[in-house]
Amino acid sequence: MNLQNQKLRVAVVQDGARLHYAIPLALQRLGALECVFTDWYSRPGSLPRLLARLMKLTDPAVGQKMLDRYCPELRGAKVFSSISRTWRADRARKHFDNDRAYYMWEARERGRWIVNKGFGQANSVLGFVTNIAPEVADVARKRGLVAVGDQIIAPYEIEMEEERIQRERWPEWAGAGKACTTDAEWIEFERGTWGAVDRVTCASDYVRDGMVRCGVVAEKIAVNPYPVDATHFPEVDRSRRSGPLTVGFVGSVSLRKGTPYFFEVARHFDPAKVRFVMVGPVGINAKGIEKKGNVELVGPVPRSAIFSWLEKFDLYFFPSTCEGSAASVMEAMMTGLPVVCSPNSGSVVRDGTDGRIVRYDDIHGAVAAIRAYTEDAAKRTATGHEAATRARGFSLDGYGQELIDVVAGVRQMR
Repeated sequence: MNLQNQKLRVAVVQDGARLHYAIPLALQRLGALECVFTDWYSRPGSLPRLLARLMKLTDPAVGQKMLDRYCPELRGAKVFSSISRTWRADRARKHFDNDRAYYMWEARERGRWIVNKGFGQANSVLGFVTNIAPEVADVARKRGLVAVGDQIIAPYEIEMEEERIQRERWPEWAGAGKACTTDAEWIEFERGTWGAVDRVTCASDYVRDGMVRCGVVAEKIAVNPYPVDATHFPEVDRSRRSGPLTVGFVGSVSLRKGTPYFFEVARHFDPAKVRFVMVGPVGINAKGIEKKGNVELVGPVPRSAIFSWLEKFDLYFFPSTCEGSAASVMEAMMTGLPVVCSPNSGSVVRDGTDGRIVRYDDIHGAVAAIRAYTEDAAKRTATGHEAATRARGFSLDGYGQELIDVVAGVRQMR
C-alpha cells in the first residue's frame, strides 16, 4: 500500500464535546475527516435529541448538557454514538470506587465498540489519551492505520504532584481528596497509550515538558495549541465603562484551578474599586467559601452564557496549578481581555505583551500585575487588543493543518 498517495482520512475518538468538537471540525474543514466516535450526540431529529429534550423537562441542567452535545458545522459528518452503550456505561458508573477506575473501564468498553464497528475508510485514528485506549491504538496500527493521541492535560504524575502540594498547603479545602487506589493503574494506562500511538500531540510546552519528565521521547511529541472559534467570542469595546473594574475567572472553583490564590489576591483590593468574580461550578467546602473575602461566586452557567460573562470582565485572572491549555484563557483573550495567568495554565499568553505570566503562588507578583492594569486604562486596552490579535492567530484551519502535518509525517516515515 502506498500511504503517501492515499488521501488522508482520520477517525476521531472523543468523549463529550471536548474542545467543542474542534478536532473533528478542523479536520472536516480541510476534507480529512472520516468519522467521529463519541458517547452521545444530539443530532437534530435523532432519538438522542428527543431523549435530551425529555430529560430537560425533569432535569434542565443535565438535559441542556445533553442537547449541547452537537456541532451544527459537523452537519453531514459521520458521527457514531451508541445510546445503549452509553446508557449501560452511565448505570455501571456507580459500581466503581472512583472516577479513574470508571474512566479506564469506559475507555476500554468504548474501544471494543469501535474495533467491532471498524474504522471505515480511515487510514489514521486520532483520539484524546484518556479516551483512546492502548488496545484501540494497537489494533489500528496492526490494520495499517496511523495512530495519534492528544494529551489534553499534564501527565497524571504531574497532576498528582501538584495536587499533593495543594493538599498540604490548603488541608481544609474540599477537592484535595486523598490518593486514589487506582492511581498506579491510571499512570500505567496513560503510559500504555503513549507507547501504543505513533505520535503524541499536546497544546502547550507545559504539557510537553511534563511528558518528557515522565519518559516520553521529546521527538515523539508535537505541540499544537488548541483553537477557539472566533465567531463566538468577538472582541469587546470596553473603553467607555465606568464604576468598579471586574477581574474575572471562568472554570471550576477548585484547588487545581488555583482558587485559594485567587481569593488571596482579591484581598489586596478595595471591592468598591475592583471586583473579583468566579464563574463555574463550586468544588470547595464551607470552610474554603468562608475565606473568599470579596470574591463573588456565580456558580455554573450554560456554555452559551460564557461570552456574556467575559463581556462583563475588564481583566482575566487564571492562577491554575495544572492544565493542558485552558480554553477559557483563549476565549478571554479573544474578547480583548488582558490575562494574568500561571505558567501551569499552558496558555499562549506572551508575558508583557498579552498580559503577565506569574507563578500561581506568587501573590505579590499577581497583585502587582493586576494593579498595573486596573490603574492604567490605556495599558489595559492596548494589552487586551494584543491578546485578541494573538488568540485569533490560532484558527481552526491552522490547527487542522498542523494535525494533518503530524499524521502525514508519520505516514511518510512508514
